[in-house]
Amino acid sequence: MTTRITNAFDTIRGRGASTVIPFIVAGHPTSNSLGPLLVALDRAGASILEIGIPFSDPVADGPVIAQAMYESLERGMTPSKVFETVRAHRSQLKVAIVAMVSISILTRLGVDQFLRDAASAGFDGVIVPDADTAMHGEIATLCRANGMDFIPLIASSTTEDRLKCMANCASGFLYALARKGITGVDSTNSVAQTDTSVETITRIRAHSTLPVAVGFGVNSAEDVARVTSSADAAIVGTALVRTIEGSATAEEAAARVSQLYASLLAAARVQR
Repeated sequence: MTTRITNAFDTIRGRGASTVIPFIVAGHPTSNSLGPLLVALDRAGASILEIGIPFSDPVADGPVIAQAMYESLERGMTPSKVFETVRAHRSQLKVAIVAMVSISILTRLGVDQFLRDAASAGFDGVIVPDADTAMHGEIATLCRANGMDFIPLIASSTTEDRLKCMANCASGFLYALARKGITGVDSTNSVAQTDTSVETITRIRAHSTLPVAVGFGVNSAEDVARVTSSADAAIVGTALVRTIEGSATAEEAAARVSQLYASLLAAARVQR
């Protein structure tokens, strides 16, 4: 199965380069900001991006993203509104779009129904960070049936048996955690101090030829350069979400995110 995600990484790998996958929260910082942010990141050079679908009890998200999700829910953001916005902008975009979504939302709406609606709207993949490993096979099968990729999260603590299972279920790419704990900026626990991704990438590549993206604690150009020396992509969320906080308009948020994303992407464009 060939998806936009597969094509994006084929192009990136063909250049011998790495990339940056931005993460944004739907409905943050304003109720109508998602569309302009998608367009801005696409024009700034993003090949793949993640949209966090707001959930009242976000898993592994630090305070910045958790607060953004809370505020988005207060503004009335729902999965159906996310789908409507993506659908309305899909024809303008080249970027592959991945949903980061809680298993609670999938089970409430129905896993198959959610994935069908997401695919119809123009999503290309899904990350379900709190899904039990036992559900990965079912989700992956339904993703394939809808032309989407399933991207599991792999930590340094993931056992070899579980890693092998995740690698077998995955498509598109694999998400390696740079560190344990929650996402976000923590000066006492920087990615440079705690990064376990090189070891995790080595273990992943023993089981899979899929591209590997590294996230959790990747917040600066220096972090991006560090992780993309061995990974195919760096995933940056908190720094981008924090940058657009307080934007009065969607246009202001789009301008802010473009500027920061461009500086991060430049750090990943070193030939490996």
